[in-house]
Amino acid sequence: PTPTPTPKPASNSFTLAKSKIAKGKILVTATLPGAGNVRVTATAKIGTKVVTIATGASTRQAGGALNLTLTPSKAAVAALKKAKSKKLAVTLSVTFTPTGGAAATKRSTVILTR
Repeated sequence: PTPTPTPKPASNSFTLAKSKIAKGKILVTATLPGAGNVRVTATAKIGTKVVTIATGASTRQAGGALNLTLTPSKAAVAALKKAKSKKLAVTLSVTFTPTGGAAATKRSTVILTR
């Protein structure tokens, strides 16, 4: 009998474009190689605490460009107002899990201002 070839795992290599801030929202742009799930978490260090600013997710049926808009939570906006600085460095963790493949995470930083 002929051995059946082992299927290749789905590619989890994706590109993350520079994220932007517009009208108080965080705009995340990525290019995906194929179908899968995307999770985005925006966190910032305020004082000694790490605070989740916003989260978002999307399920894609095919590869291509992904645009995801994150809206900061009310708690995050309140924490930003209490922060000593008028600027806050927000770390974005973008995780892409292709259908039938392993997850890959990339990080980016944006500056949120009051």
